[in-house]
Order: sequence, then structure tokens, then C-alpha cells
Amino acid sequence: MLRNIKKRIIILGNRMPFSPEKQSYFSEIEKLDWIYNNMMLEGSSLTKHQVEDMLRGTMPQNILIEEPILIERLSFLIDKLYSFAEKSVKLDLSAISYIHHILTGDEVESDYRKKHLIIHEWDYCAIHPADIPDEMASFEALLSEANDADAMTEECFEYAEKIHNNIVKVLPYGEKDGLLARVAATYYLMEKGYPAVTPDVKEQEYNEKVEKTLKTGELQGFNELLKKEVMDRLGLMIQLTAY
Repeated sequence: MLRNIKKRIIILGNRMPFSPEKQSYFSEIEKLDWIYNNMMLEGSSLTKHQVEDMLRGTMPQNILIEEPILIERLSFLIDKLYSFAEKSVKLDLSAISYIHHILTGDEVESDYRKKHLIIHEWDYCAIHPADIPDEMASFEALLSEANDADAMTEECFEYAEKIHNNIVKVLPYGEKDGLLARVAATYYLMEKGYPAVTPDVKEQEYNEKVEKTLKTGELQGFNELLKKEVMDRLGLMIQLTAY
């Protein structure tokens, strides 16, 4: 799959630069798909059309009040991430804290959780709050290694999965941490030059992979799902620039 990704990047590179209109169109499609996929993995039953309507300022009927709020936050956040990636801002604990701050809408960036936490969807009892600072210090070392990884390698995508898995293992904040984990993996790949993607899978399949990861400590193919999304996104861009 990585070989095909490299080929598609070369094809697109030969077709650049894209017009501002085409680049804006790419970003609009990418943003919609990214927000929709994350909403689905958060348990939303919204259709993609409804998400698109909300992004354009139209409010569908009979929706949960928290859904448009989260969509607005994700929309703001992905625009920020595009900006950060253009400036080559590395993913570190400060960036992760900022992402969580936007996802929750808190006025100030949150401290690490102080309470015990059980996630029933993953059959998981999170680590003790007193252990979070040490775990995050170890995570910071992993982020440093990940940032040094070559973008065009399998290792890069494996690091994206490890970043995701470390956050779901620690659950540092206790709110929106699953979404935070996916966004962190997204941004890590964005800063490496890839499109903004998150796996297009059912919520149940995603939760099963997370549960297995937490029980075994092993990679469960989240990196392969990310690679597939990147490959499909690049393929779409090739189709749209064919003529």
C-alpha cells in the first residue's frame, strides 16, 4: 500500500501547482469526510449530508444539541491543524493539550484527570491518575522519536498508531480522549505531508480494535486503516486533476 501512496504522491507532484479554486475544493471535501468519520466514531447517527448542511450554516431538525457544537469545534480545529502543518509545527504535549482544549471548548487548557475512569465500550479501567504524569513523560519521548521518522516509511504510519494508542491507554483528560487520540494521529500525518484522514470504519469495529490494543499492547492495524484512507484520498485527488 505504501508503494501505491508514493506513486500517487509523485503523480500529484507532477500536476502541481493546483489552482486556488481546486485546492479549496480538495480541502472542502477532505474536511467534510474527516469531520463526518470522526462524528460516526463518536456515536453520531448524522448523515454526511446533514454534517455538510451544518458546516454551511443550515441546522437540520431533530438532532442532538451537542452534535452541531462538536461539528463547529472540529471545523475550527481542522482549519487550525492545516495552518500548523503548513508551518511544520511538531506534535508534542503542548499541541495535544491545545487540541483537547478545542475539542472540549474549555476556556483554559485542562489539567490531567484526577478521577478513576472506566470505559465500558473498551472494557477498560484506565491507569491511576497519579501515574498519568510519568506516562505522559514517556509519551513525550515517543513523540520525539516519531517526529524524527521518515514520512515515506511504514514506520511513520506505525508511529501514528502508537500515538493514538498511547492516548487511549492513558486517557489523560477523561473527556473526549478517544477523539483526541484520532486527531493527534491525524495531525502527526498532516505534519508529515499527508492529507487529513481518519479511518472510515464502523464505531463497533473501531472500539474492538481499541479494546484489543488495550488488552494486548500490540498494534491492531489502525496504521493500515490510515494508509488506506491516505491512498484513497490521493486517488480521488488524481481523479479530480485528470483533465
